Parts: sequence; C-alpha cells; structure tokens
Amino acid sequence: MNPPIEEIKTILLLRSADVKTTCLAVAKLAEAYPAAEIVLLTQRTVIDTLERENVNARLLEFPFRDFNMGVPASALTDILPPVDLALSLYKHDGNGYEEVDAFLVSMVSARYYGHVTGSLEICGREFSGQEKEAI
Repeated sequence: MNPPIEEIKTILLLRSADVKTTCLAVAKLAEAYPAAEIVLLTQRTVIDTLERENVNARLLEFPFRDFNMGVPASALTDILPPVDLALSLYKHDGNGYEEVDAFLVSMVSARYYGHVTGSLEICGREFSGQEKEAI
C-alpha cells in the first residue's frame, strides 16, 4: 500500500537509472501525487540534459558519482531537505540496487521510503528503525 496522497507534500527521487526512465518516473510521480513537490537528486553530468528535457522536478546536484554507503553523511547535510517520501529509481525490477536502497534509508530523512520500478510502479511505505538498520 502506497502512502496516502494527502500526506505527501515533498518527494525525493534518486536518479539511479537512465535519463529516459528518470523523466518517465518524474511524470508518473507528478500524476500520482499532483500536489507534491518532486526533488530529483542527480549527478552534475546530467543536470543540463534533464533541464533540456523539462523534467518537472527541482534538481539537486549530488556531488558524487554513485549513491552508496561510501558517501559521507556530512557531505549531504546542507543538500538534502527532509521529505515525506524518498524513492530509489530502478531501471528494471530492483535487482542489484541494494546499495542504492541502503543509501536512501540511511542518508535521507523521510516518513516513507520506497522505489519506482522500470515499469513505473511506485512502491512506498513506512520503515521501522529495525527495518532501516537491516537494509
């Protein structure tokens, strides 16, 4: 069960898939949560491309190449806003995205966590402290 629409005011999406999938996922999120602001955390190398594609999200520059546990939390303190829903973006069904998911739940402050699959299925829910630690 996904988070209630009325509770989601801000969504953070990690650009952890290609630009085409990212643009489609942002459009799907905007459709599913029309009142929410979508914030896209992305690498500098694709910001210009995303702007040319008119992606409907506020773009935040991620100062590293990959979303992984080697990124120091202190490097993100001034970048990441607290959000209602934080999502990883999968190019396919999510196999191989364990480190991206671990980054998401450990580095982003959110009420709900989840993902968007390559087929644009949105999945999000609350995580307990134990669940976050297990990831």
